[in-house]
Amino acid sequence: MNTKTAIIISPMPLHPIKSGMQNTINLLCKFLREKNYKIFFFEIKTKSKIDPILDLKKKRKYVLKLKKKIKETKNLKFIFVNTSKVLFQYKSLLLNKKRNFKTVLACHDLYYFRKKYFDKIRIKDKTDLKNVDEVNILKKTDYIIDFKKTEFDFMLKNKISLKKLKKTYTPTLKFKKINFSKKKYDLLYVSSNWLQNHHSMKNFLKKIDKTNFAYNILVLGNLKLKKQKNIDVRPYSKKMFNKCKIGLAVMKDSTGRQTKIFEMLSAGLPVFTNIDLAEFGLKKDKHYKFFDKKKNLVNEIKTLNDDESLRKKLSQNAYNWSLNNTFYRKAFKSLNQILVRN
Repeated sequence: MNTKTAIIISPMPLHPIKSGMQNTINLLCKFLREKNYKIFFFEIKTKSKIDPILDLKKKRKYVLKLKKKIKETKNLKFIFVNTSKVLFQYKSLLLNKKRNFKTVLACHDLYYFRKKYFDKIRIKDKTDLKNVDEVNILKKTDYIIDFKKTEFDFMLKNKISLKKLKKTYTPTLKFKKINFSKKKYDLLYVSSNWLQNHHSMKNFLKKIDKTNFAYNILVLGNLKLKKQKNIDVRPYSKKMFNKCKIGLAVMKDSTGRQTKIFEMLSAGLPVFTNIDLAEFGLKKDKHYKFFDKKKNLVNEIKTLNDDESLRKKLSQNAYNWSLNNTFYRKAFKSLNQILVRN
């Protein structure tokens, strides 16, 4: 019997992982391989430093390469496409009525929502995707994954079939255990070099400026920052999570799937964030610490830092919740049904 195959198309490389979008696709690839699928990865390269889909347009060289890959790939069952912008640009190949494979969209923020972010920061997308065009490709797609509640509601409102919507959590790897030993850093900030992360960090530093902020911060990722006292920037490394006392996710503008938050939760870090995670079934003061902007940021960090009992409770609850929900085999379990069927 021939091995089933799948193609994954994304505007970001498979590795090294520097963003939440890459993390999701990387773990999807891992999940499919464990299901005995042979995977071909195809990158639609982007040059934007603001957002991977900004100004992304259809290129003939990719059309030809994709067409060839689809034609020569034996027993092709699925093509997973990262973002609706990529799907729209290459819809003639990926949504062809005569296709002999199933097309699966990984939303990672539908364009309708990313456009709101572009408008907010006053950035014009040269390849703007109209709402009606996005809805049309959603209706032609076989399955849709990697969406938030707001996207789910949007799709139902636009009469996208419920049967094709497969709920998946933001996937994470499994940390072997929670480390409560002495920490080298007080705060962990996980960040790629996208503009929204620069805005968030700049906003955070502005809030703590001129305060007696004596905490050591570890920034993991490729976020480019000027050298600053008490801030250590290093390449992303899962091993470094255990060297930090608190996971920090205080964001100015929020798009994507909150991967940095779910990664820290899976490591059993007590997470301090201004993002309400109720839609995922997470509870404030049980799974994470919520920052209300009406309160003093520095005081709230100090309160959590000083309360060891609360930090341990948050850690254990977050770790247990992650094992049951976001560990990638659990996160993608809704795909088992369609993998068996096709």
